[in-house]
Amino acid sequence: MLKPQASSLKLLNLWCSATRTNFARQLSTVSTVTENTTATNPIAEQTTIQKYYKVKLIRSLIGLRPQTVKVAKAISLTSLGKTIFLRVNQENAGKILKLKELIKLEVTDNDTPDNFKPQRGYSVIKKFK
Repeated sequence: MLKPQASSLKLLNLWCSATRTNFARQLSTVSTVTENTTATNPIAEQTTIQKYYKVKLIRSLIGLRPQTVKVAKAISLTSLGKTIFLRVNQENAGKILKLKELIKLEVTDNDTPDNFKPQRGYSVIKKFK
């Protein structure tokens, strides 16, 4: 994975202090988190947890510059309310910064949370008499 360079982190911090939001702080999070696990092996193993951006389109693309619309379509944000998950890296952070006024952003551990998946089968609520 690519690690954020110091210059890009400085730019994000400058942008954050200028706009007084936590948007850039969310973008500057490290791409992977390492944990020490000693349950299976006495020697500490390194496991990585992949982080994802949860991006939701909350403003319309109508009337925007063609370049902005192309960026939104490139990450498949085509309709209002659509939610996508992107890996945390510099390329996706740049795309998100182009759309910062149009989206809602969260950083998550999963790319498909359980509440997005429908339950399998059906369940009987009560019997009809």
